[in-house]
Amino acid sequence: MAEPGVLQVGLGLDQKRHPIGDLALGLGTLSEVGITVQRERAECSTCEDGSLDRGIAMAYFKIGSPEGALHKAMPAFSLIFRKNLPQSIQIFSSSNEALTNPDNQTATPTAAASLMISKSLSGLSFHLGADLLAAQRGEATSNALRTPTIRPIAALHFVPSAYPDTTLLADVHWIPSQDANGEWGAVWNGATGVRYKALDWASVDLNIRLQEHQGAGDALVVLGARGTFDLGASL
Repeated sequence: MAEPGVLQVGLGLDQKRHPIGDLALGLGTLSEVGITVQRERAECSTCEDGSLDRGIAMAYFKIGSPEGALHKAMPAFSLIFRKNLPQSIQIFSSSNEALTNPDNQTATPTAAASLMISKSLSGLSFHLGADLLAAQRGEATSNALRTPTIRPIAALHFVPSAYPDTTLLADVHWIPSQDANGEWGAVWNGATGVRYKALDWASVDLNIRLQEHQGAGDALVVLGARGTFDLGASL
């Protein structure tokens, strides 16, 4: 959770030079708002290789409680609501024709709600929870997924005591999918990487992300940078 009045900005590029990023602003000790742009590979019945790369932009609102708020053994928890941005579902795509074809069967995330519980112990942070996912086919609202899908989410952060400026990262979550037969479901999307705190307010990231049904050669490699800015102190 971002501190009150603190702006966090992350920007990165994958190996195909597609932009990825996020922006978060702490509204108070218990809330945060932000925008994320993530790349994913979606199944696509009208694409030459059966899939397409695309960017999904979503706005979110997070509320929660910090670890140990009521008792030292109490974990942190957060509730996150996400919604895709109108007219900005696909920031980039490897197949523009697929995006404009009304017969394509690409599942597009439209909204999600997440519940996360976090606990830290000796440099190791665990994050466990569940996602309630909703999606639609292309941009046709009549093709919306009427029964949202529930899937687990998890993340792990580890800061070695010998290297306090380095954080090892891992996470897994699920994204909506629809196969060539029109059946709805979800596929896992996992990542591992490292973050190095180069300055008090800036860090650099290197992440490798792999999605279900992908081989190692299709892995997404992202190099990025993150900055933290205290807007209250700058005013």
